[in-house]
Amino acid sequence: MIMLNKPSFHEEYKLYNQGFKLIAGVDEVGRGTIAGPVLVGVVIFPKNFNSEWINLINDSKQLSEKKRNEIFYNIQRYNINYKTGLSSPEEIDQNGIVKSTNIAIIRAIKELNPKPDFLLLDGGLNPDIDINKKIITKGDNISISIAAASIVAKVTRDNIMEKFDKSIPKYNFGKHKGYLTKMHKENLQKFGPSNIHRKTFYPVTEFFK
Repeated sequence: MIMLNKPSFHEEYKLYNQGFKLIAGVDEVGRGTIAGPVLVGVVIFPKNFNSEWINLINDSKQLSEKKRNEIFYNIQRYNINYKTGLSSPEEIDQNGIVKSTNIAIIRAIKELNPKPDFLLLDGGLNPDIDINKKIITKGDNISISIAAASIVAKVTRDNIMEKFDKSIPKYNFGKHKGYLTKMHKENLQKFGPSNIHRKTFYPVTEFFK
């Protein structure tokens, strides 16, 4: 397996040198699923923050579930300023995934205290909000703040899908988390859509023709 360059605080320190003080990394999980919410994480590290566990942070897709949980535990343990926001399947069907994701970002940022004065956003995210921002393609491989946000979003959304797995176990949401795996497609064909499937996403759309 080829390891990508690990994220760093390089982007954050460029902004500190420009006078910004509270820099938030922003990332999402769940845009490409056919069930469940889209979930956004926003993380603000203190300037000059350092701890051994920081070196563990990477794009959430590059980490095991155990490692993601460990990092999320440390974010909470060290009182790192973070919040999450989501848009429900109903909102996604009504507004589309792009608008719904940006709404989830705004919801998360509104919960932050103190508020950021700059946003580092993973590619594809661009909320209509009056805060300075920079969109970074594959930002979770570049910025530690964005990578941490991707972990917060992933762990939080996975936990939500685990709860759905317990309440409606026949779909196996705990295994595929709403992504269209072979198992998920078979369950969908067998049982039809649940109340957390996105009606505007293929192949769920096939049931509403």
